[in-house]
Amino acid sequence: MVWKTTDNDRVNFTIYYESLCADCRQFTSTQVWFAYQAVLDIVNLTFIPYGNAHEVYRPETQLYQFYCQHGSDECYGNLIHVSLTIDQVSIFILF
Repeated sequence: MVWKTTDNDRVNFTIYYESLCADCRQFTSTQVWFAYQAVLDIVNLTFIPYGNAHEVYRPETQLYQFYCQHGSDECYGNLIHVSLTIDQVSIFILF
């Protein structure tokens, strides 16, 4: 190693993804994985399951209803991903 880094020296990089999106899976398993391997000593990588979704407020229930681009299974998948405590490497196992 040419230099020594601390957590304060690292670049924070956040990726927003959709749990059932084929393009997100392809991007993560190819581009992100190999790039991360090259710079893992200098990057804090965070994944946020977000997706192309919209919400509708339902006054009768006083709750929000979410609609995801790839259907209700994707909304459920995003919910599961966000509720897990995932370290930087194990996220790739989910894909």
